[in-house]
Amino acid sequence: MVSLAVASIYIGFMLSVITILLYIVGIVKKDHGLLAGGKWSAVATLGTITLSIVFLEYFLLTNNFSIKYVYEYTTKDLELLYKISALWAGKSGSLLTWTVALSILTTMVACSKKLQKANYAQYITPILMINIAVFMGLIAFVDHPFQPMVDNLGNAVSPTDGYGLNPMLQNFWMIIHPITLLLGYAGLAVPFGFAMASLIKKDTSNDWTKLSRRWTLFAWLLLTLGNVMGGKWAYAEQGWGGYWAWDPVENASLMPWFTATALLHSVMVAERKNMMKFWNLSLAFVSYLLTIFGTYLVRSGIISSIHAFSEDPIGIYFLVFQIVIILFSLYLIFSRFSLVRNSMDEMTDFFSKEGSFYGVNILFVLATLVVFLGTTFPLTSEWLTGQSKSLGVPFYTKLEAPVLLITMILLSFTPLVAWHKSAKKDWKKDYIIPAIVTLLTIVLVIVLGILKPYAIVGYAVVAFMITCHLVDFGKGAIARSKSTKENYLVALYRLMTRNRRRYGGYIVHIGVALMMMGVVGSQNYSVEHTVTIPLGGNEDINNYRLVYESLEEKKEGRKDVLYATITVFKDGKNVGTVHPEVIFYNDAAENSLPEVSLKSNLKEDLYIVLKSWESDGRGTFMIKINPMVIWIWIGTYVLSLGALFALWSSNERSTTTTRSEKEIMTDVEAEIQAAIEEARKKGKK
Repeated sequence: MVSLAVASIYIGFMLSVITILLYIVGIVKKDHGLLAGGKWSAVATLGTITLSIVFLEYFLLTNNFSIKYVYEYTTKDLELLYKISALWAGKSGSLLTWTVALSILTTMVACSKKLQKANYAQYITPILMINIAVFMGLIAFVDHPFQPMVDNLGNAVSPTDGYGLNPMLQNFWMIIHPITLLLGYAGLAVPFGFAMASLIKKDTSNDWTKLSRRWTLFAWLLLTLGNVMGGKWAYAEQGWGGYWAWDPVENASLMPWFTATALLHSVMVAERKNMMKFWNLSLAFVSYLLTIFGTYLVRSGIISSIHAFSEDPIGIYFLVFQIVIILFSLYLIFSRFSLVRNSMDEMTDFFSKEGSFYGVNILFVLATLVVFLGTTFPLTSEWLTGQSKSLGVPFYTKLEAPVLLITMILLSFTPLVAWHKSAKKDWKKDYIIPAIVTLLTIVLVIVLGILKPYAIVGYAVVAFMITCHLVDFGKGAIARSKSTKENYLVALYRLMTRNRRRYGGYIVHIGVALMMMGVVGSQNYSVEHTVTIPLGGNEDINNYRLVYESLEEKKEGRKDVLYATITVFKDGKNVGTVHPEVIFYNDAAENSLPEVSLKSNLKEDLYIVLKSWESDGRGTFMIKINPMVIWIWIGTYVLSLGALFALWSSNERSTTTTRSEKEIMTDVEAEIQAAIEEARKKGKK
């Protein structure tokens, strides 16, 4: 069976190359038979690569320790979920998972009748297949997942048990985090393929942005979840009390998120105003390039990170692949530059929807540059001075915080400003409610004792952003209700379902604002104490009293668990017990890992870690109170719902506008305007 698994890798590589050749020759000769053959070859490639990953997962689940990958990442008694997730825990397994995800998307593109009709499938498929061929080549010839276990003499051996999965990866969030990131990375290859295909075709329209929008949003959602779940894992597992440390590998997945977010906003301008063509092409190119760059950082060993793999020769191949992508993409972009360049004269009013989106794009690109410079600074400093120096958290917070705050302010204006040119006489009417709510929020936070400038500004921006979006929801529902005589809730529901893209985006914005609320609170008002408490003793921190009851041991399979029992009182009331733990894996002290104990509510998290202990039972604990952290996770749920709402297709169409209006105005503003005009006519009568 192992021989079949190995064969599937090589066959998958060969099929990917054959697919590329069939498409290239088919395009050059305009041979539809060859193009059809390429499509079915892409399907066969997917089947073969999927067979490879099924084999690897089977070997993991059946404890085939004669395979090195299985030995390194599993044991006999490893829990089922972790055996499954071991598939993407290692270098070759994660690369194979990424390749399968990319192959699924490539096959969907190749078989899409819509893309075939639009004359895009035959150009995008070979571009994506080149990525698959490169990855399969690396898997087959550089980092094979089915390498046998051998002894010091090179003889094949079959151990009775494995070394086991890294204890830090044995966490629920670490099951989700890598796979969502890999799917997000694979997804960003699709808009890249669309962009390059449009350049190859010399298509001067914005058709590719319309066709790729859902693919981009899908990839963006997965990348968002990957980043947030990584933060959740760090918060719950690493025991340092935070969720984002600006680690180079964290930054590697954040940079394409920034550029993909910019792309989602700029394609809206392209579709409505036929602007920002060069921006869109560049953002699609940079977003995918940054996924390859991030993989290079993780696998090359050139940076120091707890998230990165050890130094690996495969890194140099990713570096070469990056260079090829850059040269190929830049050649296409600049050889067709005359077809895509925009004139700044097209921007008639910066206080308009397209103006705010343009500003948002600039800021997201600026945020990406800051993270890129900070991440690569150790390499740059070593090259220039011979000494590797890192830029710490203050560098990022001082530069990124104001950029992201301004971005949030610009996003706040987008619901209430019009396309093309805003009606300045309506500013007071549109923004009076958000302004009042924002002022009341500032007064409230000051009364509550929140006096740090960044916190006040941050909460004010959150209030302004959420209120602006809710006002737009209300305006639309009221206008429709007046026109159709529907109940307000029914009117709101039908308005949203007829304009999923717009209102899904606004729900995403509200989710981001809620996340920001959590970030502002936790970054400005976190309290930390590290104290040693005797058995039976207690410690006060803010309005909490912690009573240290006991320190005990228990056995869980191959793990030894040392756990403390602490009774928690808040404002004098018993609110339960917590059990911070230290888990010892494989009976080795060096494989010990603290298990965080959390008590969460909407206001704050009580975060306790058992750091050390003495023979007489004394325990040293790190105790943190992290305000508002839960809102980061709540905001993520809201954001995800908004993205799914926007992705969910609807066959409903507005009935309040005429046929010509629908052709000209695709946004909800047409419906609202029609409702207002109808109300005016009735008023005159």
